[in-house]
Amino acid sequence: MNLKLFHENNVLVSLSRLFFDPKIQLSDIDCCKFLDKINKSEFDVSTCRLGNNILHYALMINHRKALLINELYPKLKYRKNIFGQLPVHFAAFHNIDLKPFLAKKMILTDSRGFTPLHISAEKGHGIHLKQLSDLLVSGNDFDAFPLHWVMKNTEKETGRRLNKLIMAKEILHSNSSITSVKNAIGLTPLDWMEKTLSDQEIDYVRRRD
Repeated sequence: MNLKLFHENNVLVSLSRLFFDPKIQLSDIDCCKFLDKINKSEFDVSTCRLGNNILHYALMINHRKALLINELYPKLKYRKNIFGQLPVHFAAFHNIDLKPFLAKKMILTDSRGFTPLHISAEKGHGIHLKQLSDLLVSGNDFDAFPLHWVMKNTEKETGRRLNKLIMAKEILHSNSSITSVKNAIGLTPLDWMEKTLSDQEIDYVRRRD
């Protein structure tokens, strides 16, 4: 079903909407119990029926207590939910420092092959690029690298659009070998660039400053 939608609406489709949507997990029946525990500082290592622990939930909503939870229960960052998502996948959804939440020596892919860098790329969080640079060539079930997601820039808000342009430029010039890789619908990162960027934006991304 997701792949069909991916084909039918290839410009408007988003990683968040089809493959990685924290809002769906936040609407689960177990969610309120965990958010209540966070607010009351009643931390534990239990999981919801989706396999999310209290650190997953704290990072879904970018709660200020996430760092404290991570310090008290450092093993939680190594636990995947039933979708193969680590807490750091949710941290990547926000423009925050990922270093405390990285599960070292673990393969940072979910069950579809998405890494935190795919998420960061779609959101334009260039702050994460240095910490996740080894994931630049991570493919997935849809053969889409982070460069595909950052080049597909349909952002309307000026700041978010600019952030994606800056990140796209940095990735493009740090690893140009992946520009010809086609994703599941036959589009390369450069195809996304041509589809969604203006001529002026393309000149900026291509230019080596």
